[in-house]
Amino acid sequence: MNTPRDESVPLVDVGPYALVVDDDPDARRIMQLMLRGINLPIKEAANGLEALEQIKKNIPALIILDLMMPVMDGFQVASYLRADPRTRYIPVIVVTGMQQGWEMLHLPGIQKVFIKGKYTIQELQELSLKVLAKSGVSISM
Repeated sequence: MNTPRDESVPLVDVGPYALVVDDDPDARRIMQLMLRGINLPIKEAANGLEALEQIKKNIPALIILDLMMPVMDGFQVASYLRADPRTRYIPVIVVTGMQQGWEMLHLPGIQKVFIKGKYTIQELQELSLKVLAKSGVSISM
């Protein structure tokens, strides 16, 4: 007999991880390399829908989110995250190529918006560590 699963509990708990969401595989790889210094496992998603499917299985400690993606963009992902009490407070760092329009992201949990190519590895790592510490996740560089 199948019993309904409690949707408030992740399916798998593998410990804290960061989720990088970007449709560009090269950008995801670069982000993985940049985040290597925070000593946190990194998972990837190629679009917003794929990200939400992963998040339903295991809630990440941090999300690095691109805005312009096919299937489901970063704006939609941020809205879904904030609408769900289980994901509302996941810290999100937006990394986008958009020069304008990202100002619409006045949603709780968006820690910072970085424009691709206009930030340093150190800035990304320091902000990641800061938001993780604020969330109670202790990581060292």
